[in-house]
Amino acid sequence: MTVKFQHRTLEDKILLAITGAATLVLSPFLVLSILAGDIANSLVDVVAVGGIFAIFLGVWFTSRIKLFSGIFAFVAQVTILIGIHVKGAGLIYWVFPIIIASFYLLPTLIASLFNFVLITIACFLTFQQFDSFTFPRIIASFVVTNLFSLIFSVFMQNKNRQLSNKDKVNQIHNNILELIASSSKLSKILPAIINGIENEIPNALCSVLLVDKKGRRLLVGAAPSLPNYYNQAIDGLTIGHGIGAWAEAAFSSKRVVVPDIASHPGWVDWTELTQKAQLASC
Repeated sequence: MTVKFQHRTLEDKILLAITGAATLVLSPFLVLSILAGDIANSLVDVVAVGGIFAIFLGVWFTSRIKLFSGIFAFVAQVTILIGIHVKGAGLIYWVFPIIIASFYLLPTLIASLFNFVLITIACFLTFQQFDSFTFPRIIASFVVTNLFSLIFSVFMQNKNRQLSNKDKVNQIHNNILELIASSSKLSKILPAIINGIENEIPNALCSVLLVDKKGRRLLVGAAPSLPNYYNQAIDGLTIGHGIGAWAEAAFSSKRVVVPDIASHPGWVDWTELTQKAQLASC
């Protein structure tokens, strides 16, 4: 069962557009080669057009992007090497767009390895067809193109990762606002807030303690990442000066920061518990 074009993912659409455009662009060359009776050119063009169109059909009917992206990169590189071997150095300039496209079609490391093999074989097939002035510059241009494409690929991956993380944070914030706006229970709102904070600070273990109705004790409102034995031990803790960081903060109505729990006097009675829970600061 095929998926309508407008319902496909962006990756789907891009690969379909590339393979479809490549098929249309290369098809006239196949027709001209057949009309000219050039068997060598015809074979190369048949491999190129047939392979790319087969990939187009594979993406269209299966949407298996990673698989067919890899096949497309492999077919493109093999086809151009066959073309260079059959027709000579006149086709070597097609190596440039293939180098660039490989970083879109393949994972960065694999693309780099594939391009290294492509450049090596292409240069080996053509080194006798260029003079001593041109050949080193062609090699240098291949290397520079591969290097720039690699840098740009890594840059775009980092940029996409940042955008993805930012989008994830926005989704968490929106989820919290929706819970608040819908008057959800604190048992849902507080864990959502904690998950949002822990998502932004991966090494943090967060908790929210609530003051009881009499204003004398702290109750665990939410602490999904902390051990149950720790939460049970601090639940109902009396508010007062010098009693951990939470009770001190509630008592003084000020922010309390403890860089080293193990050496802080307010945590002496909780040393064994904090060590067991592997808590270092708060």
